[in-house]
Amino acid sequence: LLEILKDGIAVDSIAITSDDFNHQYTATETGRYSFEVSRTPGTAKLVEAYSSPVWFTKETVAGTAKIKKVSVSGPAKVKKGKKAIYKVKVTNSGTATANSVKLRVSGRGVSGKSTVGKVAAGKSKVVKVRLKPKKPGKVKLTFKVTSSNAGGKTVKKTIKVRK
Repeated sequence: LLEILKDGIAVDSIAITSDDFNHQYTATETGRYSFEVSRTPGTAKLVEAYSSPVWFTKETVAGTAKIKKVSVSGPAKVKKGKKAIYKVKVTNSGTATANSVKLRVSGRGVSGKSTVGKVAAGKSKVVKVRLKPKKPGKVKLTFKVTSSNAGGKTVKKTIKVRK
């Protein structure tokens, strides 16, 4: 009988079936592991072999960041040459922090940018961007969010720029 022990307690056992017996065990928890090979003739348990304890540490898998949602709020009508403030909410739906998150805004006669910074896993961050339209008429604004490790997302918003 082969027994896998964790901190002295059996966590797995399997009958040895031949001289070239092979068994694989995956440690899923941190602890001190060892194995014991024994045979039981009658009622007596005879230990044939015992390993020195080996310490295993559970491996932590790194998460991933993902810019999942970007939403924009602000005025639908703006006077030419006047500043308008837009709030951009960036959501990271991933399991790791989104790094170096940036916002760029473009459109006919409009441009702007802002640094969002880091967005924690599962969290959102709101950034304000000031825009000053230079040309009248309907303007389609493109709000593009990028990150060094979380991809990006683009949202469009049409505004009316009055003379």
